[in-house]
Amino acid sequence: MKKLDRKTCSGISPIAGAKKQTSQRTVINIIIAYSENIASYFYLRRGEHQIMKIGARIRQIRQHQHMTQRELGERIGLRKNGANRVAQYEMGYRTPKRDQLNIIAHALNVPEEMFSLEADETLQALLHNLLWLDQDDTTLIELYVLNKENCLRSCNRKGKSSVAIVIHDEAVQNFLRDWCTEKSLIEAGAITQEDYFDWKIHTPL
Repeated sequence: MKKLDRKTCSGISPIAGAKKQTSQRTVINIIIAYSENIASYFYLRRGEHQIMKIGARIRQIRQHQHMTQRELGERIGLRKNGANRVAQYEMGYRTPKRDQLNIIAHALNVPEEMFSLEADETLQALLHNLLWLDQDDTTLIELYVLNKENCLRSCNRKGKSSVAIVIHDEAVQNFLRDWCTEKSLIEAGAITQEDYFDWKIHTPL
């Protein structure tokens, strides 16, 4: 499939069919990072969704890079027992320490934050965890771009149970706009799942 220029697709609506989807679920409205005129909405379905474990993240990115466990083991300096150790990481029998995770990230050519430990409470880790939740279920998170006035009116409607979180950070705002565009592109069939995953694991935060 031909990859389209993201600038030409920025007008694709990210909320096509959203009413039909959200009417069948209980939603929490999360507003993240609005600037003077724009607010980005997250709609998260209630459920037992778990953040993808470190080993599963390593496996998905390694397979995306068309790399074997042995090749990854060699790249991180494990030599003869490399494939076995990587397999243990991916199956969750062992958890790499922080230094080792950084080495694995460099070997896979992705940001170190891609393998943030579950206990990590940084803003970057939160956003990466949202990306991983979306990887596990692309219907779980829907992004909406609205102006600030509409955002505030919709969040204060009586009879609607909602929770709003606002993060005042320009970098987060830019990231959410980019993510909104990428989700629009994948939903429109303008890019492939491979393209979408590649954007996720290489996008800077």
